Amino acid sequence: MYKLLPQLNVAGTIAMVRQFFPEWRRDVERALLQQFALPTTPRVSSLSNGMRAKLALLLACCRRADLLILDEPTDSLDPAASEQLLESLVGMVADTGRTILMSSHQSHEVERVADAGIFLPAGRCVLHDELDTLRQAVRRLDFRWPADSVADSVAGRALPSELGSAVTLLRVTQDVRACVVAAAR
Repeated sequence: MYKLLPQLNVAGTIAMVRQFFPEWRRDVERALLQQFALPTTPRVSSLSNGMRAKLALLLACCRRADLLILDEPTDSLDPAASEQLLESLVGMVADTGRTILMSSHQSHEVERVADAGIFLPAGRCVLHDELDTLRQAVRRLDFRWPADSVADSVAGRALPSELGSAVTLLRVTQDVRACVVAAAR
């Protein structure tokens, strides 16, 4: 997301960013201002998190980029604003054919809008495929128990403190494409 200048108003922010992109889409700018009901006179500092996210998405979409990379685009948005943002992304892909790479810990949101998924625990690509294949191939198993019964359940043996009172396992139930990427440490 853009680092927005808090002292500028929305119109000033758009005008400033527009100068850096010769292929700026004013038609997309007008459409998104209307779709997002984004007021142009308030200062960026007075906008809600949702309005700031919408402004940042507008700035990214008007540049005519073939690839948009969005990191946690719905972070700190209320459910209604998240829904509108996700619908906008889906509409944009359908209308323009753009590719959007979206990273998120909100798997339920990703499932609604993505065609493919990739799991990157600790910076390593461990699993990737089309979303339908991943849905069929991966099962999540959660085990929880009261904290005081942990010692009883293992006959008094000490458990690592990271284990705590819950364990989550991802079980791959069929072959899916996988890749290995060296993690930067």
